[in-house]
Amino acid sequence: MQQLLNLNLSGTLAPEIGNLSYLELLDFMWNDISESIPKEIGNIKTLQLLLLSENKLSEDLPEELGHLPVLDRIQIDENNITGSIPLSFANLNSTKHFHMNNNLLSGRLDAVEFGVQTLSCANLYCLVCWNWMGGCAYFTPFSFEAIAFELF
Repeated sequence: MQQLLNLNLSGTLAPEIGNLSYLELLDFMWNDISESIPKEIGNIKTLQLLLLSENKLSEDLPEELGHLPVLDRIQIDENNITGSIPLSFANLNSTKHFHMNNNLLSGRLDAVEFGVQTLSCANLYCLVCWNWMGGCAYFTPFSFEAIAFELF
């Protein structure tokens, strides 16, 4: 378990973090971590919680994050992540919490892109608001709807 939240840490996440093959929790929330999320995190097949909210992360989301078989929660909100959500995220069948709001994401905003068709919709909490997608996707275990609106 690696929980290093709210410690004012700065710098980058090293690619070697992917060598921690038995890690279940990676929590660097509320720090000043910058640059990209290492694609090597996708090598941690035991990872259940990936919590990187409220940092200064940028660049595109790595395709490899969509190959984490037991990932229950991914929170990368409140960063500067760009690009679109990788299609590989449709493989996140164990994911129940998906938070990507308040980033610089772009692209189409529809359920297929998020893999919602393959995720267990009865248990999914998805929040992907306030990006450059021109809409808001908000799914909870009690509702399954995409709410579209124009961003001004």
